[in-house]
Amino acid sequence: MNKAIVMITGMLLAASAASAFDKTFNLTREQFENLQISEAGVALNNFSLAENDSFMAKGTSKVQVSFSVRNRNQDVRALTVMIVGMSDNELLWAVDAAPMMAMVAGNKTEECNGSAYVPPGTVNQTTAFWIRVVGDF
Repeated sequence: MNKAIVMITGMLLAASAASAFDKTFNLTREQFENLQISEAGVALNNFSLAENDSFMAKGTSKVQVSFSVRNRNQDVRALTVMIVGMSDNELLWAVDAAPMMAMVAGNKTEECNGSAYVPPGTVNQTTAFWIRVVGDF
């Protein structure tokens, strides 16, 4: 009996891992701002990048990334987006952005935001992006 449970559990885990969306993108600034990802009824778009003065941490700025995610499915979908900003030869900042509770309800659109404290002027130095999108769609 235990062998059957282990085998069934393994098959279920393998099937769920096989259906997960997991893609990585290496983009220029222009490609980032025009990025549209669409898969299995889930669409991400309207990516934007900004730098604002920090309210809490004096002498720093705040890099802010935002985008929209639309779930055209009936069921809830989970996702997270990891974004790294780079110059020609170094990593400048990293954020994780996801909808509230990392889930988008069926037939809904949500705005996702991520931010990090950085030295002033960091966004102007950002020339490339590494993005990883992981979700259950």
